[in-house]
Amino acid sequence: MWRYAVQKLVLAVPTVLAVVAFVFVAIRLVPGDPAVIMAGDFADAATLDRLRREWGLDRPLPVQFGVFVSNLVRGDLGDSIRSRQPVVRELASRLGVTFTLALGSIAVTLLIGLVAGIASAVRPYTVVDYASTVVSLLGVSMPIFWSGLILIIVFALRLDWFPTGGIGTWRHYVLPCLSLGVFSAGVVARQTRSAMLESLATDFVRTARSKGLPPHRVVLKHAFKASLIPIITITGLQFGRMLAGAILTETVFSLPGLGSYLVTAIAQRDYPVIQGIVMVMALSFTLVNLVTDLLYPLVNPQVSQ
Repeated sequence: MWRYAVQKLVLAVPTVLAVVAFVFVAIRLVPGDPAVIMAGDFADAATLDRLRREWGLDRPLPVQFGVFVSNLVRGDLGDSIRSRQPVVRELASRLGVTFTLALGSIAVTLLIGLVAGIASAVRPYTVVDYASTVVSLLGVSMPIFWSGLILIIVFALRLDWFPTGGIGTWRHYVLPCLSLGVFSAGVVARQTRSAMLESLATDFVRTARSKGLPPHRVVLKHAFKASLIPIITITGLQFGRMLAGAILTETVFSLPGLGSYLVTAIAQRDYPVIQGIVMVMALSFTLVNLVTDLLYPLVNPQVSQ
């Protein structure tokens, strides 16, 4: 088990480095000069040259990347070009919001996706199955920003049940988590249905039924347990979609998290902040994939062999 975990961890390191290197180069190919954004469109050439030297923007890209990596090893992500505050401090103040949103969204995804998928598998080709299919397709098809606006109009403006945005109490996270969680719930529901149908048709499930076990025990203890690996896989993959979806969700609901901060940083060409946020997201996604891989041997010990 430990050897399996170390192998997965070692393989995750080059993935993160490759993502960081790609983003480092890609954001510098986007039109726009951070020095002009800081100093204004009417700044003189001397001021622009001074700002470029101050932030190291006049150096060749390989040199800039080398400085970034060396600082990264020491845990230094640099300073924000706009606020001139350490990027680590800026991200730390916003990480909790995104983390709370991700946890709440995952909970919504699993609750809706697992219940709908199991219900569809237990009663295939019935009204329950067709209704679950329609709801799943709607969840997958609706853009996050559109579903977020609909939730705001209905539950915040019309019914006045929840706030329209911002943070403060748990009520501020209900609509954002619903908007982001429903986005992935449909995928989890369809994967759960498919895996459950396959498990329900196996010999050991038929044997369990022939022994007279209660239906709920056959479904949950035997069939569902045998379907966990594909369900865990698709849930881990959906986390990546949630990181991308968090950018839109936080913007629509005015949440001061990493997603909305990334939009602002891109508009301002704040390279250190962009690099820091992408690195945190890449590390988070890699960590979730690592946890997903480590769950496989717990569900099926033969995986690590």
